[in-house]
Amino acid sequence: MSSDANILIVGQGIAGSVLADKLLARGHRVTVVDDGHRTSSTRVAAGMVNPLAGKRLALSPGSDWLLPAARDYFAALEARTGERLFHPLPIRRILRNAQEATQFAKRREDPAYAPYVGEFSPPGSLEGVDDPQGSFTTLGGGYVASGPLLAALRHILREAGALVEAEFRHADLRVEKDAAHWQGRRYGTVVFCEGMRLRDNPWFRDIPTDPVKGEILDLALPGPPPAEVLNKGKWLLPTATGELRLGATYARDRLDMEPTAAGREELLKAFRNIYPQDRGERVTGHVAGVRVCTRDNQPLIGRHQQFPILTLFNGFGSKANSLVPGWAEVFTAYLEGAGTLPSALDPYRT
Repeated sequence: MSSDANILIVGQGIAGSVLADKLLARGHRVTVVDDGHRTSSTRVAAGMVNPLAGKRLALSPGSDWLLPAARDYFAALEARTGERLFHPLPIRRILRNAQEATQFAKRREDPAYAPYVGEFSPPGSLEGVDDPQGSFTTLGGGYVASGPLLAALRHILREAGALVEAEFRHADLRVEKDAAHWQGRRYGTVVFCEGMRLRDNPWFRDIPTDPVKGEILDLALPGPPPAEVLNKGKWLLPTATGELRLGATYARDRLDMEPTAAGREELLKAFRNIYPQDRGERVTGHVAGVRVCTRDNQPLIGRHQQFPILTLFNGFGSKANSLVPGWAEVFTAYLEGAGTLPSALDPYRT
């Protein structure tokens, strides 16, 4: 980190918020600039924490320490704020075909997966649910209440005098070799946590990313909601408010924040794939956001090659709640000169 200790963080989604919170806790002078989450995918995300993902039911690299780090951070933040943020819930994975059933059998025999693979339920065990290959519970998951999380962290930043509520324009940042200047103040480090706006960033826009638009429906049912998350291609999440969230779509051809009729239709079809019979569901909300993903599913954390005072903390995709707290701790230490960053996270990796 530059001898000038002021740190400018661009963006107050989960990445910028958690990183700022950790830097403040270690005594750093931090300024976070944000326009009220206008383009933040965290604002509309369901906040899912799912240890096993994809057709291969695979653990993400580093799950053995990243998941505990996330749970510990959210628990500590709950104690500080009095807000309920992390909601543990079993995730019932409904096996869709013989290939997934075979993959599950392999995971069940693997000791590394023992903390996450729960009880198997044979076909027909779930009332009203189409489960031709049976299902099993994934342990250690749940969801983070994204709105309360950002609000709690925004309050912390305001109380610390660390938040500037304004739109950040890249043209307003003057970059020199050893410092950057913004709104009349000098900064020794700038961290871009700006989500989808990375593509407009003149210093980092050539970094390869794989942005994905996702849409989510809010649903209401006349009867009681399920007591666990149901996952069958799409997930159906019961929230503490009694509503259900259904998601998410994956689209790369239209990267905006607008919900679509096609997205709604796809999600309602996915609901019917879980519950074949009409349950009287009613759509109460429909939102969209753009996740900044990468082709290798690793985040983008590191320095600019020409201007090392400019750094990137981005690209966490749909796993931000699981990944950000742990990597924010590592990045904080790195900015302080303690330790290195894994080459797998290098924004310029090939």
